[in-house]
Amino acid sequence: MLSKIQDFVIQQWKSNKGYLIVSSFFSIIYVAISIVNYINFRTYTLDLGLYTSALWDYSHLQFNDGTAFHNFEENLLADHFDLYLMLFSPLSYLFGNFTLLFVQLVFVFIGGAGIMAVLKQRAISNFYALAGVTVFYSYFGLFSALAYDYHSNVVAAMVVPWFIYHVKSQRWKSAFFLGLFILIGKENMSIWLCFIALGLLYEERRNSNSVTFLAMIVALSCLYFIVVTNIIMPSLSVQGTYHHFHYKVLGSNGLEAIKTIVLFPIETLKYLWIDPNTQLTSPIKIEFWTFFFLSGGILLVAQPSALIMILPLLIQKLFHDNIPMWSVICQYSIEFSPIIGIYTILILNKIPNSSIKLAVLVLLLSQNYKYTKKLMKNVKAPIAYENISLVRRDHFVPTTNKRTVATALKLIPKNAAVSAQDPLVSQLAWRDKIYQYPIVRDAEYIVYSNALFNTYPLKREEFFLSIQRLTDSGNWKLIFDTNDISILQRTH
Repeated sequence: MLSKIQDFVIQQWKSNKGYLIVSSFFSIIYVAISIVNYINFRTYTLDLGLYTSALWDYSHLQFNDGTAFHNFEENLLADHFDLYLMLFSPLSYLFGNFTLLFVQLVFVFIGGAGIMAVLKQRAISNFYALAGVTVFYSYFGLFSALAYDYHSNVVAAMVVPWFIYHVKSQRWKSAFFLGLFILIGKENMSIWLCFIALGLLYEERRNSNSVTFLAMIVALSCLYFIVVTNIIMPSLSVQGTYHHFHYKVLGSNGLEAIKTIVLFPIETLKYLWIDPNTQLTSPIKIEFWTFFFLSGGILLVAQPSALIMILPLLIQKLFHDNIPMWSVICQYSIEFSPIIGIYTILILNKIPNSSIKLAVLVLLLSQNYKYTKKLMKNVKAPIAYENISLVRRDHFVPTTNKRTVATALKLIPKNAAVSAQDPLVSQLAWRDKIYQYPIVRDAEYIVYSNALFNTYPLKREEFFLSIQRLTDSGNWKLIFDTNDISILQRTH
């Protein structure tokens, strides 16, 4: 299975100059976002620092206790049931703190190749298949996800095109293992996989072999979600509960949510655009709908199977308690990208008039570009534009002297326990004990910078007052102190 995917990618690079140009162009852009953010200290404890810490633990055959971001010990799998980190952990011996960013970028290009494979499988011309890849690579949801660290749902989303491809090829064994890989990315991926299978089941409803296989995937996905969220994760949790059901408008648990949607569909549907806190139209939700529809989502109305596939994504996103989830920022729109990349082109292909088809394609690409560009300049949700805007000088210019920081960090032994300011955690996470300040616990060193604005979870004034209290206590001494970076070492 993996060798076939690899062979397809290599074949496209060698024989398809258009694919090579498109993928090379976007690889430069993605590196300019993701890697530049890392080297300029714009990656954070959640999620890159925490997950890099977990890589260290898994690579040393131990579970992660989550103390990088909270002040009590709890198996990280109680927060998200993410098994990818275990699979990727051996790579961390080669790539260290860069591991997850590297893995994420590789999977993005695996996803792009999957879009190409699916469209060619459906007898789409090379020109329109390349257009689908371009729509996928330029989709705002992919840009916003890459601008904020690493997320396992990005990896899972990139495998979806290959799952669809192998189902359509009736390669059941490969499709099963790809589906299993999607499942283990995060507990909520099982719900999405269930609806992907339902969408494909609708497309393949006249093929008995496909129906049997996809019905099995639906059943497996539902069973996996129930067992993981109701048994495994609560058993690992300090509180004995599943942490991530944050849908007050639907109820207090999954069963109540289903009951609410079934019994009160009209009342429920309004929260697709209404803020439950104010009962008024939410500008952030409307902005998402605008981005989504005009970046290709409007075309999905003509494809029932695609609508089925995106249904749980819309519910998960727009009914959530937390406002950032509704927005166009961070990783909260990434799962739409493969569906948009595949099905907008399949729908376009149904247009019989070639001139109209080309005109709609040009409009689709231009709108996709327009809203990705708008993401970098002007959105309603709070966003750090320096993280994502390639047209801003401050994206490429750090607020600290990197050489000074690198020199200072060499003073900290590799096996020392460290507490660090949020943007510095991911730089120091490849070790046994790393904490996000103000968590200190048994840290031997505290690392912070006046030049880095982000002091989450404390406000800036609170952050530096707490640092002052530590230095006044006599238990810590400054061993390095510049505006770029300061290091406290424990004395008692």
